[in-house]
Amino acid sequence: MDGNISSVQLLPEGQFRAKDGRPEEVPFWHLTKAAGQKIIALIKSRPNKFIFDYEHNTLKAKKEAVEAPASGTALDFEWRDGEGLFAKVEWTDKAANYIRNREYHYISPV
Repeated sequence: MDGNISSVQLLPEGQFRAKDGRPEEVPFWHLTKAAGQKIIALIKSRPNKFIFDYEHNTLKAKKEAVEAPASGTALDFEWRDGEGLFAKVEWTDKAANYIRNREYHYISPV
């Protein structure tokens, strides 16, 4: 990690499943380069920045009274052939410390 900026893989290229066993409705998800590039274009067309949060709290905050602070902001996105979709992320100081201390290990795109 360069200061509070790092590159993280959002989704792998090809067939994949989440560590928790999803998807349940199909055998696997499948990401192609064309689909990855469409995702990048869609994200970049949004007026709001793509943020990272803790424990999916931005989704929970719509239904529950929970805070949803950002842990980081995506600065850019890229497709890497043979690897998948990546984001360059600027983490908050708090999140960067969690990562350095290995208290958070994974991301989970929504």
